[in-house]
Amino acid sequence: MTMRVGVIMYETSYSKGQELVAERMVREFNRLGHDAYLITSVYHDWEPVVSDEEVAKRGGYVHTFDERLDIPVLRVGSEIASWPPRRILFRNFVGVLSQIVSDLKLNVLITHSTLWNGPEDATKFVVWNRQMNDKGAYNPPILLCHMSHFQEASDERYTLEERTFRETWNAVSLKDILQQADFVLVTTPIERSQMKELGADESKCILMPGGIDDEAFAEAETPPDPRLPASAKLVTFLGTVEERKNVLSVVDVARRFESGEGVHFAIAGRMDGDYAEKVKAAAEGVGNVTLLGEISDGEKVGLIKKSFANINLSRSEALGIAQLEFMYGGVPVVTSGVGGQSWIVHDEVNGLVVRGPDDIDGAAAAITRLARNPKLRKRLSKGALQTSSQMTLSSLIASLSRRLNSRLYMEGGFSVQPEAREKLIEARVQGGKRVVVTTTRLIVSSAKEGRSIVSVPYGEITRISRSVRRRWSILAVGLGLFCGSMTLALIAPSQFPPVDVLLKLVPSMGASELAALAVRASLLFSPLIVAAPLFFATVKDGYLVQYGQRQKVFLEREFGRLLKIGDSLGGKSLFRPDAEEL
Repeated sequence: MTMRVGVIMYETSYSKGQELVAERMVREFNRLGHDAYLITSVYHDWEPVVSDEEVAKRGGYVHTFDERLDIPVLRVGSEIASWPPRRILFRNFVGVLSQIVSDLKLNVLITHSTLWNGPEDATKFVVWNRQMNDKGAYNPPILLCHMSHFQEASDERYTLEERTFRETWNAVSLKDILQQADFVLVTTPIERSQMKELGADESKCILMPGGIDDEAFAEAETPPDPRLPASAKLVTFLGTVEERKNVLSVVDVARRFESGEGVHFAIAGRMDGDYAEKVKAAAEGVGNVTLLGEISDGEKVGLIKKSFANINLSRSEALGIAQLEFMYGGVPVVTSGVGGQSWIVHDEVNGLVVRGPDDIDGAAAAITRLARNPKLRKRLSKGALQTSSQMTLSSLIASLSRRLNSRLYMEGGFSVQPEAREKLIEARVQGGKRVVVTTTRLIVSSAKEGRSIVSVPYGEITRISRSVRRRWSILAVGLGLFCGSMTLALIAPSQFPPVDVLLKLVPSMGASELAALAVRASLLFSPLIVAAPLFFATVKDGYLVQYGQRQKVFLEREFGRLLKIGDSLGGKSLFRPDAEEL
């Protein structure tokens, strides 16, 4: 059965590991025929791509289709955190997620990473949904999956302040998330053990080692980069150029081959920040190093197929998706063997493992062995392909999909889904209202509470016309009060508010009778004086949507574009040029 999946990650990227896993999940779920969306921030590689004003105007999130990522993306209000470092936080995410789930009928949420509020708030939302169901309200069940991409709070990598914060977050927030999640996705058996120590039930843990985008490998790759020598044995680093990846050590290894073996080093990946500048400075003048920068998926596949070996001397790795991709291309890996690398790369089987991130001599010796021993490289290449062929994204997501489908079926998640194929087109907030246009209906709700005011299938709309809303009741009340005051002044002047008291407030004018008359007149006409500007201030130009038998709803003119979209989807051409008054 078709699932509706929301994958939650704090930003998008074309090169970073965790972000790529989340994006590829969405793509693969959609390839399998499900409806999947990436729920993320307004940031792409730490740069805003949507303004907060646009998010607010669209009603809490902006729904787009990212052509380069080839997936639908929902961007929510967010900000870069002052603490913890290197994290982005979502604003009002429980409320926004509630609206997204309502609009898109999501029944599966998959959260990624740690130390940010996306997984925490998604857990609160799912538990809230369960609590409401337990107390008699019916909401379709929502499955929660969490994928930590877990890395231990190492004292070698983090300051005492950051390390203890990570340990605290793991012990408090992550522990609760793992207990409430329906499934825990782990990248390696090592991570599974770590999740069990934090309280995860082993029966919930599903092995999900990143996943190789095998569809990308099946497509035609981009021709080799002309900056790379055609005849050299190409040793490639692929990943974000940051301190954790230890790319300076790769440059040090390259220096060992400047005068022999015909080995050339390519460094591909996003290069920002102080550490990247150090790498650029170190590589300058090293003749057998080419800095390629960030590359496309097609360029990446071409680079992998051209490579003689992959090198990774990282100081920390949850898994190492790039290594899996090189192995899938039949390329042996030379690695420091840290973290998840120790699970996927086995020395002398599918790659060569050196004695840690600073083993420059060992890495140089490993590459020399591969260059001088074609039989060794051929054997390791075969082993790499055998290992990685079991970790393709298509097979991993297909397996996960079966597990999720089975669980949803058991919990009745497919029993009441009359609008399961409904898709959101656009949303906007104005004047305290939130208007949503989907493929099947028009939804009007309160912008603050999210409470539905109107939900109308397009087939039930009978007319959409320009309309002017006037609050005649304001003038009526003012006129009524004026008539009452006038009648009281004429019939029972003694009961009219005493003028002499008010006259004491009026400076001596030498004409007390004139002053008395002015005060009396102002009292008599004050209801009209107040009512008139209030009346004109509340006049609104907009549209009157009529539906059903005699039901109607007024929408301000700012919603005109959405109504025209809905009218076109309904296929009835219901717009009328004439204006009606309310």
